[in-house]
Amino acid sequence: MADSARIAARAGDIAGQYVRVEQENTVLRARAAELGDRLRSVNEVLRVVEDFSGVAMDIQEEGPPDDPLLRPWQIPCPAAAIAGAPLLQY
Repeated sequence: MADSARIAARAGDIAGQYVRVEQENTVLRARAAELGDRLRSVNEVLRVVEDFSGVAMDIQEEGPPDDPLLRPWQIPCPAAAIAGAPLLQY
């Protein structure tokens, strides 16, 4: 019984940590979206200044939209491939 209670307590701790990390990730994703919007706004202003002044501006373009750091964790291989794989035999 003591082992199952310890395992259940540890599982609860891990679940709590997961929830906290997900909350932090949600905040960071929102902040990244906000900063992306601000970057687009600044780029628009710089393009207008560049068009009217004739002075070349160093406009920082957005990063690639498929940034792996902005995606939630993903399993590296699809579940169908795992399900179709032969089971290990001992």
